[in-house]
Amino acid sequence: MKAKIENGQLAKYPYSLSDLRKENPNTMFPNDFEDWGDFGVVEVTPTERPVGDVVTEIDPVFQNGEWVQQWSSRAHTSGELAEIRNEIWTEIKALRDNKILNGGYFASGKWFHSDLTSRTQQFGLLREALQVQANAGNLDATFQVDLGGQSPVDLNWKTMDGSFIPMTANVAFSIFAAAKKQDTSLFGFAEYLKAQVNASSDPWSIDINVGWPATYSE
Repeated sequence: MKAKIENGQLAKYPYSLSDLRKENPNTMFPNDFEDWGDFGVVEVTPTERPVGDVVTEIDPVFQNGEWVQQWSSRAHTSGELAEIRNEIWTEIKALRDNKILNGGYFASGKWFHSDLTSRTQQFGLLREALQVQANAGNLDATFQVDLGGQSPVDLNWKTMDGSFIPMTANVAFSIFAAAKKQDTSLFGFAEYLKAQVNASSDPWSIDINVGWPATYSE
């Protein structure tokens, strides 16, 4: 760290080799130039960065025969804290929504897709399962696909690991219950993180990426 001194006063800080070349366009300076003192440039003694919410380097001062690095440190204002908390809450909501739509939910020993298209299809299964239940049918019987007058076939549902599972009314009910539980858990944990962030004087210290309910992982 270097500074330009003129008449005993600080003229420019920080000061670089590029600054020296601009001020002396007719002089060649190698990249390893060392004779800075000939041009009124001095070394600035570094100091330890202080602890604080907002830490800013300010102009060095002359102390005990040398120029010394200086810092300004302060706590966040209430307005800054509110802005930071809102920013982190936006990140929490993005994490939550991504997990809801892409994390799946666990039912009948498998992870099922949780995107909007899959949810719509699963809701159709639920309606069929309710009809089976209303008719006092066999809840373990495999749903069948209508082939338009041809022989119907059993319905096998693709899960997140790529495998298929026979779709029954019981499985459909378990998917619906798992979806409700997963969504509730994810929303609840997001609110928990929000409370942690709002209660902290150092919101950035809250790790918002850990502790979430389990989601599907390949």
